[in-house]
Amino acid sequence: MDDFKLESVDDILEKNRTYVEFLSQVNNSLVWVLDRNTSTYLYLSPNFSDYLKCDPSELKKKQPLEFITRYIHPDDLLELIDIQDQFIGFVASLPYKEQMDYKHIFEFRVLYKGEWRRVTDQRQLLGISFDNRPITLGIVDPSPNQALDQAVNYKLVNFKTGDIVSFESNESSGFPLAKFKPDITSYRTVDVETIFERNRLFIEFMVRMNNSCVYVLERKNNTFLYMSPNFSKFWGYNPSSLKTRQSREFLVRHLHSDDIAAFMEAQDKIIEFLYTTLSDKERLHYKYICELRALHKGVWTRIVSQHWLLGISSDNTPVVMGVVDLSPNQNSNQPFSIRLINSKTGEIVSFPFPAHENTISNSLSNRELEILKMAGEGMLSKEISEKLFISIHTVNGHRQKILRKMKVQNLAEAINLARRQGLLS
Repeated sequence: MDDFKLESVDDILEKNRTYVEFLSQVNNSLVWVLDRNTSTYLYLSPNFSDYLKCDPSELKKKQPLEFITRYIHPDDLLELIDIQDQFIGFVASLPYKEQMDYKHIFEFRVLYKGEWRRVTDQRQLLGISFDNRPITLGIVDPSPNQALDQAVNYKLVNFKTGDIVSFESNESSGFPLAKFKPDITSYRTVDVETIFERNRLFIEFMVRMNNSCVYVLERKNNTFLYMSPNFSKFWGYNPSSLKTRQSREFLVRHLHSDDIAAFMEAQDKIIEFLYTTLSDKERLHYKYICELRALHKGVWTRIVSQHWLLGISSDNTPVVMGVVDLSPNQNSNQPFSIRLINSKTGEIVSFPFPAHENTISNSLSNRELEILKMAGEGMLSKEISEKLFISIHTVNGHRQKILRKMKVQNLAEAINLARRQGLLS
């Protein structure tokens, strides 16, 4: 029997407990650990109670898989199960050490406080017990893409190489068992280096176990205090260049020119909102998540980039941490999207992000404009297809083109923009 199977389920959970708790307490993500053989949750982070509006005491018990799946949109659930089975089948065929390098990333709809919301769910193997029980970790965050009419997105990613597996945690490293929480009392510290050092353990956790690309940026001079070694494989950098302090342009140059201007403008508005309306303690509860295109190994690839404040120095320099992953949504035609989230409550903040409103009357075809007007009258895709004598597939294809041309994330935004420009009554 291989050495890696000489552990019990409890041993695997306990060995990874620090990392699991760290993610829910500091990264403010929803975190679960599942015993796949018994389809039982071994752990559900306390913040599930706010998100699902369930009794906190229920999270302290082992719950069946249905405890969470009942909140998943029924149109997404069957596809999720089918795709995950394919992913698991492929990963299970690999040697154990290689299995630890893979992540399943899904984007789908869940019920949040009575409303459907899209989330990103990252899943990876924590270990396999001596009795062949795979133990899986899940990390759930609100998706930057809140287009509720879009289908499930999914990707299987080798995060050691950065490659997306084509077909239609690193092993636990023995960190000491301890609980880590943001040190609110030292939020304002002497200098930016002190802020970085106080968060170094968390940063190393994210890199070594979550397999994400991580950077720390001080915004006063817009230079990187830290860039994780895996940026060398992800972006093709010389590893030695990551050990020197680089300007923001070092990373920005890989981003799509159509996305970077919108990102910079939106980020400036978010920073202004955080620093002019919130207290120091409140700012620690917010993060902004964006989805944009970047050049990855010579190909335009959609990435998800999460950002939150580590602290502000005594000379008022904000120190920001960024975590970059490949997006499960690889539709490169979709526009840049961003969301500001109160990760303590799970609320998406209503915020006037840059509209970048262009005159759209000349960009839409007559058919697209016709379909947009019908949608504005409240007609569903099926009703539109019957009235125009075209298939639902054709209607949905036109709708996706409308979103791309109007540079919006969902049909409701398209209708509102068209009304503002006088195209709809």
